[in-house]
Amino acid sequence: MSSRTYLCVPCRWARRAAAAYLAKTNFRCAICHGALHELDWRWRIPPKADDAGWVELGIKVAQDEAARRAWRRRAFAARIAKLEAQIAGMERQRETERRNTRLKLLRREREETRRRYDA
Repeated sequence: MSSRTYLCVPCRWARRAAAAYLAKTNFRCAICHGALHELDWRWRIPPKADDAGWVELGIKVAQDEAARRAWRRRAFAARIAKLEAQIAGMERQRETERRNTRLKLLRREREETRRRYDA
């Protein structure tokens, strides 16, 4: 499992945790309790005393946030469409215990995906 850095720019606070791949998380800043931004591996966090570095990082995070939201919406829509197609295909099959179990799992995954991406 991959891990990511989650960051609060105003407080200059960061933590490492499992990657959420832009899904909604409950990670909060330990100082201000605000939501944390998920950063990719390529981001470098400046020392807390580097004011110019933090200003630059804050600008980059703000610019990147719009692109991330758009990517998140597309990824969510694609995942839901795939699950809907799988559910529709399963519903057309003859009713068996295995089919019913698989349908239940697919529906649960669809609801979990909706919850995680907060459509």
